[in-house]
Amino acid sequence: MGRISRLKTITKSRIEAFIASLETPEIILPRMMREMEEKVKETARAEAKALSAVKGDRRRLDAGMGKIVRFKEGAVLAVKANEMDTARQAIAAQIQAEKEVEKCRNDLVISESAYNSARQVSEQLRQNLKELKLKKNDILARSREIRREQSLNEKLDSL
Repeated sequence: MGRISRLKTITKSRIEAFIASLETPEIILPRMMREMEEKVKETARAEAKALSAVKGDRRRLDAGMGKIVRFKEGAVLAVKANEMDTARQAIAAQIQAEKEVEKCRNDLVISESAYNSARQVSEQLRQNLKELKLKKNDILARSREIRREQSLNEKLDSL
């Protein structure tokens, strides 16, 4: 029976020590800061990817607008040359290009929205990390002071 009681006490003290270590800012704070730094890196990658998508959508939109202008000019030249079949084909191609441009505009709106969201999240995480770094020493100092007080109280209680 004594062994079980002793084992129970040891297990309980190990669990308490584990919980105390989890509550120790000296251990948790650096880990939290590393995790936040990783999140900042992830959001920076997401932001770069979103910016790349925005630039690609803008290029496709510009190319589509250029097609519309060329087809319109081609239709006008075909009418002047009295080539109605060619003019019809140019107008049909212009209508198709206008549909593609509209899709490109929608894609651009979506990609710009994603970029803005990624930028805001990235900025917020950077700000949070910066604030945490500024508060780190204060948090650690307060934690040490609390542990000193607890230690003194335990010593006084044992006397």
